[in-house]
Amino acid sequence: VKMVRPHVALVTLIAAAHLGFFRNLDEIAKAKAEIFEGLEPDGAVLLNRDDPRWKLLDKMARAAGVEHIYGFGENARATFKLLKCALHADHSVITAKIGGQEITARVGAPGRHMVQNVLAVLGAAHLV
Repeated sequence: VKMVRPHVALVTLIAAAHLGFFRNLDEIAKAKAEIFEGLEPDGAVLLNRDDPRWKLLDKMARAAGVEHIYGFGENARATFKLLKCALHADHSVITAKIGGQEITARVGAPGRHMVQNVLAVLGAAHLV
């Protein structure tokens, strides 16, 4: 059976939530980076620029031959950048720079992690 090859690989965050299956966070990063090997030849990788393992993931993507590597987050060097964020009990409102354009969006679920997820999806949608 031939597997589907993605055009965009998105890694949202390397976090302790998966430590039950791995010895440490670097092992989680290595497992998530396996998707880079299956990308379409001209595919792109989208990584969380605010993740402490950004450099490790970037290095693994380059080692897999990925030429198009983008970042999302609050980091000044993020391609898809969170500019403002207002967290509320049941939603959030964000302003982000996506593809050179400033947009404001309402995130229908609370929490900073959901803001990061939406920012990642906006970046991925822009890439495709």
